[in-house]
Amino acid sequence: MTHILLTGAGFSKNWGGLLAEEFFSRLVGEDLDSKTRGLMFDGRRKGGFERVMTVLQEEHQASNTEESKTRLHNFTAAIMGIFNGMNNDFVQGRFEFQNEVRYMVRSFLEQFDIIFTLNQDALLEAQYFRGFVGGRWSGAELPGTKHFGPPPHTQGSVFDRIAKRTSDLGNLRISNNQQPYVKLHGSANWVIDERSGPLLILGGGKQLSLQQHPLLARYQEIFVEYLSRPNTKLMIVGYSFRDEHINESILDGIKGGLKIFIVDLLGVDTIEKIDKDQIVRPSIIGESTKPFSESFGPDHVEHAHLMSFFRR
Repeated sequence: MTHILLTGAGFSKNWGGLLAEEFFSRLVGEDLDSKTRGLMFDGRRKGGFERVMTVLQEEHQASNTEESKTRLHNFTAAIMGIFNGMNNDFVQGRFEFQNEVRYMVRSFLEQFDIIFTLNQDALLEAQYFRGFVGGRWSGAELPGTKHFGPPPHTQGSVFDRIAKRTSDLGNLRISNNQQPYVKLHGSANWVIDERSGPLLILGGGKQLSLQQHPLLARYQEIFVEYLSRPNTKLMIVGYSFRDEHINESILDGIKGGLKIFIVDLLGVDTIEKIDKDQIVRPSIIGESTKPFSESFGPDHVEHAHLMSFFRR
């Protein structure tokens, strides 16, 4: 039996991370031009910053002017600044909601054979990677990546965990003793190189954009490979089903026998976007609508319900 975790922005929300539509509250204070600000106000309830990013990307692709380039660059820089601020907060924040090992979030995460995420923050690197409480894994790894640039002069800083990384596709391996953490859309602290900028995908057309990043294209292949394994269960935490290529991979897995457990404040209502033919419903083996602060805090009944995912 293979147990897979897929996380979206709703996962990081448990520790103060922002949902796509919540970036507006940070962006509205940025020094952006009137056109970008107009797009922000129009899109804050319809896809959030990714919708704005999509419009700016399409405009630049169509016109390729210095003005469109500058507008896209400034908006991207503002987004990256927000991610950097979130990552700094995560490093200094608290991860667990109580101190009893069996009810810890990390005890739960260690149960998974692999963790996939659509998030581009560094929450798990900042907190979860710090140390494991069980004996299955010796640690966690970001397959196919390596530290970018020379090693820091001072080793052991808490901020080393969110330092820049870059692709190391030639050495991509899934280890037996290291839990793989696969960031399907890249990360805000990853770079292609010093000139080419961040290694991540923002905005629309993600499936096409993946092909421009060999590491991320390979990640998508690994995702599909795991979902197609026999006797596989997928827990989905805080994903709003907005990415067509991810939805297609999940649907293909379901057709092959994949079972899913939904963790979201909206519960199974989140699947309505992709379940027009009602093929997802028979695959659902559970849902949880509680925030992690309850499930891994005082609500031991809900915690037991979540952990039943590994026994079904």
